[in-house]
Order: sequence, then structure tokens, then C-alpha cells
Amino acid sequence: QRPRSASDLGLVYQEQKRYEDAAAQLEKAHTLDPGNVTVLFNLGMTYLSAGNPMKSLENLRAYVNRRGADADPVRVQTAQ
Repeated sequence: QRPRSASDLGLVYQEQKRYEDAAAQLEKAHTLDPGNVTVLFNLGMTYLSAGNPMKSLENLRAYVNRRGADADPVRVQTAQ
């Protein structure tokens, strides 16, 4: 499976509130394309919606650390 299709499927599951399935697809996308920081943000938001704040924080911190000064403050603020 390609990283983009796994990520896209994860977002579809997220919209359907199928958070476990969404996280599995987004984790797969991250494994296939570890440099894609958008996947980290989406994982963080998925875990937050699923009620797993620790996994959410882990992924959102990784997103901010990788993006550095380029991290979108609106996205990060939304996640808090």
C-alpha cells in the first residue's frame, strides 16, 4: 500500500469516527513515509478524538519538533 492511500483512508475513517481504524491506517502511512509531518498531526488529532491524550501528545510533539518554527500555530492551538 502507498503512504498516500493509507493516509487518505485514515482520514476517511477519522471522519466516520472509526478512530481505531483511522489510527491503524495513519500509523501505516507514517511507517511507509516517516518524513511526512502531516501524518503526525493527523495521528495526534485521531488519538485525541479517540480519548488517548498521551498518544495524541506524543504525535503532536513530534509534529511540532519536526516542523520547528514552520509549525502552523493555528493547527497546534486547535489541538490543545
